[in-house]
Amino acid sequence: MEMLDHLGIIYSENNIDTFPCIIASTKSQLVGKNVIIADEIIPLDDTLNMLSGNLYEAGDSLNLEINEHEKKILDSIRSAFHDVGLPLVRKWFWPNFAKACCILTHDIDWLTYSPFHRIVLRSNSITKTLILIFRYLLTGIDYGYNIPEILEIETNRKVKSTFFFMTDYQKDNAKGRDAERLVKGSGCEIGLHGSRGSHRDITILRAELERLQRSTGVMAEGVRYHRLKFQTPLTWSVTSDACLNYDTTYSDHYFGFKVPLCFPFHPINRTEYNRYNVIEIPTAFMDWIALNRKYKEDHCKDILNRIMTVVEQHNGCFAINFHNTYLNADTFHEMYNTYIWMLDNLASRGYWITSAINCCSWWMTRFTAKLNIELRDQKVIGNSSIKDIPVVIEKASGENIFLNIP
Repeated sequence: MEMLDHLGIIYSENNIDTFPCIIASTKSQLVGKNVIIADEIIPLDDTLNMLSGNLYEAGDSLNLEINEHEKKILDSIRSAFHDVGLPLVRKWFWPNFAKACCILTHDIDWLTYSPFHRIVLRSNSITKTLILIFRYLLTGIDYGYNIPEILEIETNRKVKSTFFFMTDYQKDNAKGRDAERLVKGSGCEIGLHGSRGSHRDITILRAELERLQRSTGVMAEGVRYHRLKFQTPLTWSVTSDACLNYDTTYSDHYFGFKVPLCFPFHPINRTEYNRYNVIEIPTAFMDWIALNRKYKEDHCKDILNRIMTVVEQHNGCFAINFHNTYLNADTFHEMYNTYIWMLDNLASRGYWITSAINCCSWWMTRFTAKLNIELRDQKVIGNSSIKDIPVVIEKASGENIFLNIP
């Protein structure tokens, strides 16, 4: 079901005889011209293991093996419909027929940043560093806050993002409350930046969620754990039990896709043979990784361009993480330039640029949308439980029709 949901396939587990094709496994022992045996087309067990986090190789990766498997399933379903003279109608991936989706996020680790930090010293020339230090000592300028500037940049481009806040900034707690008010007032999302072992302890996680709610008046709907702390599969279980809608931690300190899939997905619980009740949003780029590797602006842009190219091939999505501390034109001008370039490049390529909760909410709405459609006089007519759900009608002739079902 998970793979069919990704593809927008309309299916039922009941009344299977009314559908042009049936998808089953070899264990079902179903046979017939309209029966598609999934594990004869793709390595189903390996795919489920990847979706459960059991198959993983460390390193940068733009391999989207699960997406390729899903394409094979889709080709078989499409052929089954076309063989009996029917078009295949599926839900489109994103609102307004966007080509792909980028989830814009910011981890708020610190609210101040000194020019004496080793990353600042390493990222600038001696002359530039001396100027930064002189300004810092003379005026007390804070190079690490940057949240008003981030909100202005994104507001000017009419995009919303997610800010993951911790619950304790120690001496900067007052500044943290000011930042939360700014983000909340802008209409951007406030999520939890979990710490203190919350990735493995439901009691700690719930306590942090309660503290964040008391501070912001917002019940966080998603989380990214600090320093990408994650314990498979315990963290998915803890996150689900806390009734959070999504996590966007499972990415490790590499570029690309830890699970070879560029869609939000429900992780698979292989012990109980079901899906965790939480969506994992794949994070494919984090600024700290580039800074730690001493990558220059052109190298960062090349990585992002390659990520976008492979994601577009599957009409998929990916999350990016730019910390507030590194989005400063003085201390990290190359990362700042990369961020501006990326926002404009995504827009020009037809991406839906949005927050994590907007992506998650859309994905779940799309999953649950019920379509009542029929073919009448060679026209697809009907209605949807969700107003104006975007669908694509794929005809045997190769023509694709895009429309919203009212």
